[in-house]
Amino acid sequence: MMTKLKKFFVQYSIVFTITSIIIYFLAMGSLRVSDNFIFRPQVMLIGLLIIALLITLSLITFNASWGNGVINIIVSYLIIIPIPFITRIIFMNRIFRLFQSIYILLGLYLVGYLVYTWITHASASKEKNVLNDLLKEKKGKTTDLD
Repeated sequence: MMTKLKKFFVQYSIVFTITSIIIYFLAMGSLRVSDNFIFRPQVMLIGLLIIALLITLSLITFNASWGNGVINIIVSYLIIIPIPFITRIIFMNRIFRLFQSIYILLGLYLVGYLVYTWITHASASKEKNVLNDLLKEKKGKTTDLD
């Protein structure tokens, strides 16, 4: 139990760091583009914490060994759907002026998840083939006691 919690917090801290850097650059871009941008650090911090938590939960669900793999992928995608809406709340329609841009971002999420799924599947099948070869080699070396 403790190792899972430690793994969660390590993964959360990595995601939080990357997300905070991205949010920082988005805020700087919003300040540069618009003169009437109201900087709300409390809203930005709460939104950043929630976004990092959602991404971490999504990654943990995606890599989970329990349950059906396809359902885990779908659930992990559903977990990150609120992120553009939270970003819209943080930056007050400065980034997503058109509501359709949120759907474009969700499509990009889907493409990214498909690529990540393909890479994960390729590495898992490579590892499976190596383990199967080792089992065949070990079976060939042992003799039956009958």
